[in-house]
Amino acid sequence: MSRRADFYLLPQADDDSRLRFMCRVCDKALQHKRKVFIYAEDMAQAEYLDRLLWSFPEDGFLPHHLVGSEPSAPISIGIGTQRPTHRDLFF
Repeated sequence: MSRRADFYLLPQADDDSRLRFMCRVCDKALQHKRKVFIYAEDMAQAEYLDRLLWSFPEDGFLPHHLVGSEPSAPISIGIGTQRPTHRDLFF
């Protein structure tokens, strides 16, 4: 299995623009049957991501969960010492 790192330069550097771009990447990852782990800075950001993923895209949602909550989903949001159970895609 090869390892790869991608870096993106975004035209806007604000948090909301970065998180919405991350949602687009998560959507594409799910289309390719990949799992995603998002490391949030704190619980406030994890909860914001939770709300954002429930409304992205506009006509749907991206299946996700906060690490430690059930049920499990392809997109995991963790904070602190929480770590992913897979080695697919990390933010």
